[in-house]
Amino acid sequence: PEAMAPALHAAAHTLSWRTNAVKIAILIADAPPHGLDVNGDSWPNGDPSGHDPIECVALLAEHGITLYTIGCEPSATVYRDFLMALAFKTGGQYIPLDTCANLASVIVGSAKEEISLERLIAQVHEEVMREAALRGGPVDETELTRRLHEVMQSGGVKARRVKMDNPGGTKNIPSLTPTAEYLSTLTTLTEVRDKWVANKAIPTAPFAPTLFGGLFGASTTPASTSIRTKKTRVRTPVIKKKSVKTRKTATKAKNIVKKKKAKRSVVRGTRRSTRIAFSGNHEVEEEEKSTENEEMETSTLPAAKPAKMVPHISHVTLADDELLDVSQTRRLVRKCVARNKLKSA
Repeated sequence: PEAMAPALHAAAHTLSWRTNAVKIAILIADAPPHGLDVNGDSWPNGDPSGHDPIECVALLAEHGITLYTIGCEPSATVYRDFLMALAFKTGGQYIPLDTCANLASVIVGSAKEEISLERLIAQVHEEVMREAALRGGPVDETELTRRLHEVMQSGGVKARRVKMDNPGGTKNIPSLTPTAEYLSTLTTLTEVRDKWVANKAIPTAPFAPTLFGGLFGASTTPASTSIRTKKTRVRTPVIKKKSVKTRKTATKAKNIVKKKKAKRSVVRGTRRSTRIAFSGNHEVEEEEKSTENEEMETSTLPAAKPAKMVPHISHVTLADDELLDVSQTRRLVRKCVARNKLKSA
């Protein structure tokens, strides 16, 4: 676990934000915060600073600050739902990262996508507030997203979108999971621990060779994980076997002939060649050529080197002026609900 809560608290309270600017915060993590998974945590009851990361993220959403979470996989794969929930709570998204070479592209691409989405926030805000006034209570974000997306897509609304090359051939960022959507409705880290972590087996983060040293993982494809279980050692009785006498027979020793490795040797001297003229049966010219710089091949061909396995590296790109995706519409609705402190059905 790491000190995630102080970083989120500083983003909400310490940093200064311009009122009319597009506000984006990016959280890069390869481990959960203190207090989520008590196994191996020095502070199982929460961060020693006393800050709650869930409460800090909720405050970011109220201030109009969109949080993007970047998970350094495969170390963060087992906590993907949690990191995805943190981002979605503010209307942001989770992006897996398998190499630091893509970090700059992710940051710049996320900022450009967020700027293009903020231009549509006024239209979505109007519909969300109208829906809240008609219902007089919690807003059904799923139904409102469906209606808004149909209207915007029929109107040809476009926005920028971050994409990445996945091993399966797809290019979309991982979509919001039902578990992450549920976790985004919880209000404290204790509630997340009691309702999510306590009811499921958190697998240990798999060890895999990394391209960065020790911080990031080698691939976005989750490696095989193992469930933490207590192993009991069973002692088996020692069975003594009777020694069996064997009769030794004399065998003839075979002479082992070691083959000497052929070497490439340099031949020095001259080479004489004779050319015969076809017009007669006598020698016409005799040529003598130096072999000072020639080599005689006396060794066998070298064995072919085995091909190296190249790990899959995802490439992050930014698609310009694509039709608004339903996930983007969903995030716009979430932004408006959170910024206006509305309740969701």
